[in-house]
Amino acid sequence: MSRALPLCASASWWSTAWLRGDVALSEVQEHVTWHSPVHTITSGETGTLLTDDVEGVGFDWLLESFARAGVRRTACSLPVPGDLFGLAGPPPLNRAALDAGEVLLGLGERPGEVLLAAVPVTIGAGTQWFVHRAAPRPPADLGEADRELRRAVPASADRLAALDIASWSPDAVDGLLNLDHARDFPHPPGVPARAVTLAARADLVLEIIDVATADGTGGSVSATEAMLREDVLVDLARVARRALVASCSADAWPPV
Repeated sequence: MSRALPLCASASWWSTAWLRGDVALSEVQEHVTWHSPVHTITSGETGTLLTDDVEGVGFDWLLESFARAGVRRTACSLPVPGDLFGLAGPPPLNRAALDAGEVLLGLGERPGEVLLAAVPVTIGAGTQWFVHRAAPRPPADLGEADRELRRAVPASADRLAALDIASWSPDAVDGLLNLDHARDFPHPPGVPARAVTLAARADLVLEIIDVATADGTGGSVSATEAMLREDVLVDLARVARRALVASCSADAWPPV
C-alpha cells in the first residue's frame, strides 16, 4: 500500500480546495487530522497571525485565519539541507521548516507572493503549527517537474543497474521502471489529474528510495560502490521531492 502524502502536501491540496469553495471545512479537517488527531496553533515569531499560543483551536482556525489574511491558495515545501526548493526565507522560517522537513505556505494574489507559512511539529500524539512570516519565492512548474522526474527515473535505474549491486537487481530497478502502477491519493475537486498522477509517482520513488536505503550499503562490496549508490539516490530523491512539491502547490498548476 502506498503511504500517505506528507502532512503539508495533503493539507495544501485540501486547503486550496476549501479556499476555492470546492469542499467544506469539515472535509479539510478530516484529511488533516488523519495524520494526528490534535492540532494546536502558536506563533513562530512576532508579527504573524498571533503573538501568543492560542488555546482550544485547531487547523480550521488556522485556515480561517489564513483566509482573513488574504490567502487565496496554498503550497508546500519539503526542505532538506542543501535543497530549500519552494522556500525563500526568511531565515527563521527556513530553520523551522528544515527541522520539521515540511511547511504549508499561504499564497497571495501576486505570483510568488507568500503571505504566511505554518510549520507542523509533532508533540506527543498531536501536531502544533508554528506560524511564520514568509518571503516571496518563484512558483514551481508542474510540467517541468514532471519532465524532470521522467528523465531522472530511467537514468537513475540505469546507473544503479550498472553498479551491479545485488539488492538493486532486479526488484528495486523494476520498481522504478514501473511507476505507472503508482497508487492514486484521495484528493479534492479541482486538483489537476496531472498533479495527482505526478504526486503518486514521486511518492513511490521516495518510498523505493526509503526501502533501498534502510539496509545501509545495499549490497555494495566497496566504499566506492556505496558512495556512487548514495550519489544516485540523493540526486533521484531531490528530483522526486521537487516533483511532489510542484504537484501539491496550487500556484504550479495550469490556470483554471
